[in-house]
This record gives sequence, C-alpha cells and structure tokens, in this order.
Amino acid sequence: MSGLSKQTQSVMTPAAKAQQARAAEGSETKSRSPSFSSARVSLGTFKATPSQGSSGGCGGCQPSSCGGCGGGSNVSFDPRLPKSNVDPRAPLPTAAFGGSTLDLAPAPSVAAVAALSHTALEKALGPMPSEAQVAQMAPWAEQGKPQGGGCGSGSCGCGGGEAKEPASVNEALESYVTDDTYLGDLTQWIAPPPHAPAASLQKLARREFLRQLLIGGIAGIGLAQNIACKPDQRAEMVQQHYYRLSPKDRKEVIARLEREYWSKYRKNAKISMKPAKKGVLFGYALDLSLCIGCRKCVYACAEENNLSRDPQIHWIKVLQMDAGHGLDLHHGTPFYNPEKVPEAGKTYVPVACQQCADPPCTKICPVGATWREPDGITVIDYNWCIGCRYCMAACPYDARAFNWAEPSIPANQLNTDMHYLGNRPRMKGVVDKCTFCIQRVRENRLPACVESCPVGARKFGDLNDPNGELQYILKKKKVLVLKEELNTKPQFFYYY
Repeated sequence: MSGLSKQTQSVMTPAAKAQQARAAEGSETKSRSPSFSSARVSLGTFKATPSQGSSGGCGGCQPSSCGGCGGGSNVSFDPRLPKSNVDPRAPLPTAAFGGSTLDLAPAPSVAAVAALSHTALEKALGPMPSEAQVAQMAPWAEQGKPQGGGCGSGSCGCGGGEAKEPASVNEALESYVTDDTYLGDLTQWIAPPPHAPAASLQKLARREFLRQLLIGGIAGIGLAQNIACKPDQRAEMVQQHYYRLSPKDRKEVIARLEREYWSKYRKNAKISMKPAKKGVLFGYALDLSLCIGCRKCVYACAEENNLSRDPQIHWIKVLQMDAGHGLDLHHGTPFYNPEKVPEAGKTYVPVACQQCADPPCTKICPVGATWREPDGITVIDYNWCIGCRYCMAACPYDARAFNWAEPSIPANQLNTDMHYLGNRPRMKGVVDKCTFCIQRVRENRLPACVESCPVGARKFGDLNDPNGELQYILKKKKVLVLKEELNTKPQFFYYY
C-alpha cells in the first residue's frame, strides 16, 4: 500500500479496497507457506509481493489450500541452478503460474554452486524419498489430500482438485513427486528452459525424476542379473593371482577355461598348470652362420602358441641386415620378401624373448602379472594383466606383443595342448610373449621353433646339465648376447 499515494487511496471504492486487502493478506500468507519456505529451499529464493490486480487471481482462498492461483500474488523464483540458458544481461522471462507470474532469475556460476557444502545442500533440500517409500507410498485419496492440490471450490481457476484414486502406479508416483515437500527441491536440481511455463516446470521435474529412477533401477537389475546368470564371468572377475590359487581353485579355473574354449571353438582343450622342474634352468642357442631367414620358425611358433591370425601377431622377428654390420639391430628389418633366401650379402638374426636372468619387464609391472619362473622362463598371467604395456616399454629387445583386438584363431587351427601360463588363447587388451613353448618343454619336448628349423640352427636344453649341448656350445663356440651392456643377463645365446 505504500506505493499508492494518499490521493489515490481517497478515490478508491470500498470494494476495491477490500479486494486489495485480501490480495495483500493472501500474498503475505503465501510467503509463509511451507511450499515456499526460504529456510528449507535455500537454493531457490521465493519472494512474494502484493498483487496489483495484474495476476488475475481471486485472492480469496488460503494459499496453503490452493495450489492454483497463488492467492493473487506475484511470486519471484530464483532457482540458482548450475545448468541455465538464461543470459544474465537479458530481461527476466515470465510465465503464467496459475494466477501469478513466475520470474526465472538467472542462475549463478558453477563455482558458486560448487562452493555449497554437502551438509548445507542436504539441510536445504531435505531427504529425497527412498525406494521403500516410493514402493509403499499411499495414494493421495488415502492421505486425504487433493490430487491436484487445489482448494476444491474452483472459484480461483485452479480446477477444483477433487481427490481421486490414481489409475496406475505411475500416476501415483507422479502425484507423489508433485507433493510440496519435494516439488520445490526437484525444480532446483532440474533446470527448465528459459521461457518454460510453470506447468511444464512441474512436468519436467516429474519426468526427469521418473526417468532417472527407471534408468537406475534397470541398470542395477541388469547388472545383478548379468552377474548372476553368468557364473563363469563372475568367477573370472574375482580370480586370484596364479600363485594365490589353491589346488581346488586351479581345478575350477581349468574347468572354466575348458568350458569357455569348447563354447568358442567346439574343441576339447587340455590345459596344464604343471610347475617348473626342480633344478632345471632352460637356455637357448642359435647359430648365426646357419640361419637362412626362411621364417619357418615364425609360423611354427604362431601355430603352436595359438597366436592371433587377424590381427597377426608374431613372437619371433627375423631381422635381415647387410653383411658387415654385425649384430646392429638398428640396421635390421623384418620386412623382406625375396623370391629365394638367403640373399647374397645378407645375414639374418632371429629375435624373440631373451628370457633374461635379470628381466626389467618384471620389475616394472605394477600388478605383478609377469615374473620369472624357477626354470628360467618369464611368463605372464593373462587374467592378471591390466594392459598398461609398461613391460613392453621396459623390454630392450621389443619381444612383447599387445593384443589390440580380440585375437582371431580359426577353430580348425587351435592347438588344444595348452599351458595356463603359455599358449592358451589370449583376450583383447593383454600382453603376451615367447615362453620357450612352456607347454612342450615341461613335458620333455623341444620348442616348436627348434623342431621346424630346416638347417638345425636352433639349440635348446638345460643350462644346468654339464654334459648338455648348451654347455658344449658355451665352452667351444664364439658366443655373444644382445645388448650385453644392459646387464639383463639373457639366457638366449648367439654363436658362430
């Protein structure tokens, strides 16, 4: 009333004065309504100002019982949301809110919202309904509250809002969300479009709440069902490190892998976990004067160890280099394709894992997925590998390969004689390497590359055997190792 001059008040009719007084009383009560409590809804400040007849509301009903016209007051709402398309420099948009106008003020910065503590937010917004509350909520009819929140008279334009029983669970849930206890809270987390009317503001809150509830429920149920319906996958996810597996666990792991390979390849795989023999130390020797660069060892290795055919992975690289460069690996290339080998003036150096006695690859692995066995073979637990490729960076011989895609092995080419730490099929995203054909040598057989060499350039045996072939080579031949200056102590020797 302070905005009106005394002259204007003196010419107002008694009916106009009464209507103006009722409007002012309604707006004052509205500002104290629990639905617009500034103490609870601290993120959105509601301001009630006396109506001057522009809202079109009746102004006669109590604001607490009528959710339609707002008692003839102008309600200004500042949601203060992190998501907002409102330009702070632009005029505030307005939208019809029953019989009032709703001013959507520009939102503050993200930093301002982020500065609010979790405790302040929870105190301001109050608790959201739990799943049990949503599942057991009573219809509005049982609570004795009008579904539409109106006064029931229909005189103010709110529609009356007579209580009725929800037709479905979804309708009951939507009605529950429109309760004044939560409507103000939801509208402050869900940013409406800049020019959205208040009616769409309520629908946006309800729909977003239902959508998030539905997505969360489906995701949780789907994950639980997926894990519950696939026990082998669940067992694989919780599988322990190779050396932490009990005898019972090892039998279960082998049985699971055999089921997996039967399902994928329709072949009965025989997987071994045979440990290293006590007192045995495997070593390798290669005669550089005999190697002709035919690469038969490369493809024999791929077939024996179930290496991926597409994309193609090889554990052995045969480098061709000009005679006279010696063993300068930087001058060698694995990409040569002559009609016949060996070519004149060329020498060939096959390179694979050197099975170092002091391997740098095992030291850098952050999860202990690769280690050196007592018989000198460096192995990888593929189920423990996380694919970080630190070991590949640490290896000075470029002897490790990474499975960038799911390895492809034709079913008719699968080698079913497997070792858990060796030639079993790998998965996408893990590292693999030469294991001296661990599935063969621990069964007193030679590696596939040794058997496939047409010129007998490859030798394999036990370094601890004083009468073995390797000890004879080390004593009688000119022997060298690759990158001796690194002191990795390879167990792979070259001689001539």
